[in-house]
Amino acid sequence: MRAKILVVDDDPDILLSLQNRVSFMGHDPLTATNGKDALRLIGEEEPDLVLLDLKIPDITGLDVLKQVGAASLPTKPQDGETPQTTPYTTPLIVILTAFGTIELAVQAMQLGAFDFVPKPFTADHLTVVINKALATVGLHRQVETLRKEVDDQFEPIVSASKQMSQQLTVAKQAAASSATVLLLG
Repeated sequence: MRAKILVVDDDPDILLSLQNRVSFMGHDPLTATNGKDALRLIGEEEPDLVLLDLKIPDITGLDVLKQVGAASLPTKPQDGETPQTTPYTTPLIVILTAFGTIELAVQAMQLGAFDFVPKPFTADHLTVVINKALATVGLHRQVETLRKEVDDQFEPIVSASKQMSQQLTVAKQAAASSATVLLLG
């Protein structure tokens, strides 16, 4: 899968090396040097993955993570919809920092970061992290597709009866679980 990866770092040398690594891996790099541009690009370009430094101008990396996390919180499901649950943000965010502490790593992970990579890191380590994150993105997309298929399987059933509509709602809710359901009547 050719992914769109946003690289956010205020150090031009690191930004260039990350951009080159992403290109070398066959993906499309986007770059930003501050938090404000990062948020703008996340909204406009909808990248699959963000490699985010914590110490960046305008808006810190943690604040970017908080805003992306708040924007990607699952909405309350409508009647019959399956609730969306994932511990990660959309897009997935990998934190890269030279100022890593255990407390900061825990905080970033609690805010929805996919991974926390201390600088300096090797190109091989970064490649593994990117591949793991993109595999997770692929799985999320497959789950969404399957959820939509399950939700759509009840759409062709047309009923004017209020009782039948209620039974279909129950069936949609049960379809999201492994429960056995017996409908009578």
